[in-house]
Amino acid sequence: MKNSWFKDGVPCEILKVNSNRWQKGKFRIKITLQFCLDEAEITQPESPLDDIRRKINEVST
Repeated sequence: MKNSWFKDGVPCEILKVNSNRWQKGKFRIKITLQFCLDEAEITQPESPLDDIRRKINEVST
């Protein structure tokens, strides 16, 4: 029965809006999990020139 809430749904009836009739259907639980990266941890991509600068610094030292 526990898995029915997430997988198949549980049969139920609800009162239809603006009507005096009951609507048959199923309740089902759906959960969404989302990861959001902190703004402070986003780093700038390395410049293509950084590699050239490193090589120049290695030669000059």
